[in-house]
Amino acid sequence: MLLPITLGLLGFIDFYFFEKYVPVEPCIPVRIFENNNSVPAYLGVVIINMILLSLMFYVPLYYKAVKEFDGIATGIVMYPQAFSIDTSTLISNVIVGRVQRFRW
Repeated sequence: MLLPITLGLLGFIDFYFFEKYVPVEPCIPVRIFENNNSVPAYLGVVIINMILLSLMFYVPLYYKAVKEFDGIATGIVMYPQAFSIDTSTLISNVIVGRVQRFRW
């Protein structure tokens, strides 16, 4: 479990220094990582997504192994979670598209 997190962290550090020193036009501006206000927000997003994706993996496994649901029943039980994630993502994208107040 710690190996993927460690490799991801090392990959991010490598990506940061590569984007800062090597390309003439980086694909992601490095200045967004140098703002003291945005770094905790990015870390929060990463942690929330790690928790969310692990729940999307382990909850169906729980239903299949412990509750002994079949594949269809597990999918039906997981539908509200998947639907709420998709709906909230759509709504937030529409709001950001209309307001156009975000910093890059």
